[in-house]
Amino acid sequence: MAIGANVPTYGWDAMPIVQNAPHLSGIFAIFGARGCIYVGGSDDIRASLLRHYGDENSCVMRNAPIGFQYLLVPSSLRIFQQNQLIFALQPICNRHEEQIG
Repeated sequence: MAIGANVPTYGWDAMPIVQNAPHLSGIFAIFGARGCIYVGGSDDIRASLLRHYGDENSCVMRNAPIGFQYLLVPSSLRIFQQNQLIFALQPICNRHEEQIG
């Protein structure tokens, strides 16, 4: 269920996000007890994770996240690697019908 070899997993709470997620370009995955909930990419990983954490009505929060992982990726490669992870992990909140609702 990991996004890369030897990639640490951090708990899903504001403090682990602030302490561990950088203000840098990369991709991230948010996990629940049953697998990957969402894969995203951003120029600021920390800010994006905190937005997801603060949105109580989002697909991510409705699916009870328990942790996250991230990889630093240059912006020029981010969409390509994000799409590869979405294909591999099939996160519920990246499905078209979940994004609409």
